[in-house]
Amino acid sequence: MNLTFEQESIVHAVFNYPTILVNAFAGTGKTTTCMATIREANKRNLKVLYLVFNKAMSDEAKRKAKDLKVDIRTVHSLAYYELAKRGYFTNRQVSNIKVKDVSLALDIPYRLAFWVLEFFNQFLFSPFDFNQIEDFVSQKVQASLRFRHGYEEVGSELIPLLQKLTKKVKNKELPTPHDFYLKEFVLSDLSSNLSYDLVILDESQDANPLFIELLKKIPAKHRLLVGDKHQRIYQFRNTVDAFRFFDSPIILYLTQTFRFGSNISDLANTVLAFKGERKRIQPASNPKQTSKPHAVISYTNSSLLEYYLISTHRESMAFERDIKEVIKPVLTILSLKEDYIDNSLPLDYSLLNSFRSFSDLQDYIYLILSSDYNSDEEKALTDRELIQAYFLSEKLSLDDALIVLKEYNQNKNKPKQVYLTTAHSSKGLEYDTTTLLPDLAIPEDNLQLFSESLHNHQPISPDIIASINLLYVALTRASLSTSLPQEIQDTLDLMANTFQSKAMWSFLR
Repeated sequence: MNLTFEQESIVHAVFNYPTILVNAFAGTGKTTTCMATIREANKRNLKVLYLVFNKAMSDEAKRKAKDLKVDIRTVHSLAYYELAKRGYFTNRQVSNIKVKDVSLALDIPYRLAFWVLEFFNQFLFSPFDFNQIEDFVSQKVQASLRFRHGYEEVGSELIPLLQKLTKKVKNKELPTPHDFYLKEFVLSDLSSNLSYDLVILDESQDANPLFIELLKKIPAKHRLLVGDKHQRIYQFRNTVDAFRFFDSPIILYLTQTFRFGSNISDLANTVLAFKGERKRIQPASNPKQTSKPHAVISYTNSSLLEYYLISTHRESMAFERDIKEVIKPVLTILSLKEDYIDNSLPLDYSLLNSFRSFSDLQDYIYLILSSDYNSDEEKALTDRELIQAYFLSEKLSLDDALIVLKEYNQNKNKPKQVYLTTAHSSKGLEYDTTTLLPDLAIPEDNLQLFSESLHNHQPISPDIIASINLLYVALTRASLSTSLPQEIQDTLDLMANTFQSKAMWSFLR
């Protein structure tokens, strides 16, 4: 491997300090750095654990590390393997719990069971332990309008019901969800079961507090966390800035991108500077050519669907996700609107169960859009998606949406030139050129609020941080060029002007 000076510095530093945190900007070769570190560990006869978040990442890592000695695991597979050795899964069924399971087990109506399960699933990847369910509920209700709505539905019985549900899973009366056994594993004593010289966590910006606790509890001489904190876009999954969870770590950077030139790095650096990042992406001298010619990138699936509907040459377009997932929010709202629920359709049952009627859905939408909605609250992607899907549903009938679905499937095998994706789904992907849609632009008042909060060292709304990070992710998907609507250009101009203000310069000095 021909490593850059930054990559070589990281490889050497890992074995001289207990914890190294690497902020790797877009396209800067973080996986190459991880593999070089493993290779060096092999030379030193050190035992290495390489943790990733899903099977696709695990398979890719195994392909790249085929000649290396390393234990590559997803976080869940590590927990499963270790718990299985203790006999944890004897007479225990592992699968996600369904609403009907909760309804029968707790003897409560289906609608209440839906909300109990929603809270339960959120609790599992939270930092709270099984004795802190009441604290978890209190925090969740304060932070989220949607979960406050659910709490009002269930009432004071919510906490006892969650405690009862937890007990039934522990006693094997209900299936054990993957996040449940992961939580039990993290909360257990790991010192006598795991022993590694080096633990590496890839994509560390996607870690939630449970993952961080696992990483800290695994006995190891050295830890390496690699990620891009500016690509932390899953706040609605309770992800955290891993850099804040370690005492006095060594923080290093990968800034030399291999993906794009100065035309794109200048755009990305505008976002980084606005966020207060002191480092800058160094452009590639020879931007790479990718296997996919062009992508259209949006914030929401429904915005992407609307772009598809107004486009000519739709036969040459392909959604990166299954179109059933893309069209699901709109189909569900149209089904509610027309009071026709066909179980053979791809419907969002979480959405259906959240509202008793189309009128209830409208009331919720209007509340979100009203001045009564506190901008400091947790405004998850689901709310943004819901609003966009609602307005798109006003332009379509249920039959129209089904025709679109049929047409797309008929064209599925035709050659594709344009790939349609949300910024969330685009992370980790590359294209020669991209077009960004206007819904990725950030309102001026949100930019001002972010800037003032940063300058005054005050908490910043997670929704605003996520929207800025999503723009950064979308801007850095292209290798050759990107096309921006005026709305996004205006966002970037405002960011540049804000950064250049005297107050911001004073803060950064």
